[in-house]
Amino acid sequence: MEKTSPDIQKFEDPKFKEELAAVISSLQHEDIQVTVARVFEDASDFIVKMYDGSEAFATTKANWIRRINSTSAMLGVKLTKSADDTIAWDNIERRLEMKRNQLNSNATLTSEKQPVASLSLSLSPSSHPSSSSSSSSRSKQSLSDVDKEAIRLIYDSLDEHRMWTLSTGKKVELVMKEMALACNFEHPCHSVILDLRDSIWSDYFTVSELEEIRSYNWKPLPDLPSDLQQYLDSFRTSQWAKASHFDPSIDFAREWAQGAIVDAARLLIFDVTRSNLTEGDFMHRAWGFVDKAFDNTLIRVTRGEKASRMSAEARNRKRSIAAIEEMPRQASGRKLDMLFHCDDYELGCAEAGIASMNNSTKELKDMMSKSPKVLKQMLCSLARAHPSLRHQLQTIGFVMMDSIRAGRLESSSISSLQTSYIIETVQPTNTTKGKFGELLE
Repeated sequence: MEKTSPDIQKFEDPKFKEELAAVISSLQHEDIQVTVARVFEDASDFIVKMYDGSEAFATTKANWIRRINSTSAMLGVKLTKSADDTIAWDNIERRLEMKRNQLNSNATLTSEKQPVASLSLSLSPSSHPSSSSSSSSRSKQSLSDVDKEAIRLIYDSLDEHRMWTLSTGKKVELVMKEMALACNFEHPCHSVILDLRDSIWSDYFTVSELEEIRSYNWKPLPDLPSDLQQYLDSFRTSQWAKASHFDPSIDFAREWAQGAIVDAARLLIFDVTRSNLTEGDFMHRAWGFVDKAFDNTLIRVTRGEKASRMSAEARNRKRSIAAIEEMPRQASGRKLDMLFHCDDYELGCAEAGIASMNNSTKELKDMMSKSPKVLKQMLCSLARAHPSLRHQLQTIGFVMMDSIRAGRLESSSISSLQTSYIIETVQPTNTTKGKFGELLE
């Protein structure tokens, strides 16, 4: 190996010189040509470990090249240029980006004692199809090694002492980690979301453990006001409703229920079916009573492929102005068919479709993949604004097809989030005549 006669005083005393010297000496001992690329490869774990997330990647790269050059000079070793230098650094940079995402998530939540479940997987570029690809093609993309490393880092960042421990002694987050690392495709558990509607969890928890998880801190729905309950009960036995006038400013609940039943009756009388309507029209005609239920509240409902602001903020958290690196393009939030919000807070969402439920592809994606991730971003935003209420907060998601389902996402522990059904009912059809009351309940 070619050496130079170093002038020790000529070079600064580099940081991490002991670690870098060990790497360089090892390469010399094995008679391997010393290049920046090879030092990057052998020191990659240490470089990632030392990264604190405060530097731009270009600055970090320049600092490590300077340290490698200085340490090599102090050892009297001449570095050989290699075309692989950039490739070796790109591999490190992907890992640094994953760590920075992790550090940013921890900083925004754990500093306020919030659930670390705000951490989530962002697929590496190699796992993404082109921007013109559909969501269905994205769901078929297998996880890369970089993605799986990101998943491992997410779960490794959790404090085992603060995990959800079941009566059997099993720690929920450790089981979720096992499942997450076994996955070859993106799954809600990669966002530290536990959804027991997914039957795969029966392979990881016993029946009694699943029941313990479902019942933990369960929040029952409030009872209906007695006058509204009595009004809805009247439709269980009646074929025809008496025309009643309810003033919405005085008796909003019964006026809303009456309007919903009249709208449903029109669908039956005039045989308006899903096959006659677009997705947007179907949501408006069949499930219009959902957003109308909030007319007398502070909650506002926005329809029509509205992008979630909380989703956009999460996607753009790393953006900065152009400097050493080009400013990344601004990402839009996930688009939703219906968005529930109050002032600056997003509280829930809804997705609609004209397909049947029956575990259709759209139902599974909307109810068990897309909605939970958006609801998580909403929940984390609410938790940051109101940290003392983090275990009482929940966000609600609806999926409206030939039936309607509602699920809620809440923090079940310091580390994990859980989603569950709270209602499920069917679209009004000829088989549901006389059961409108049950539908609205």
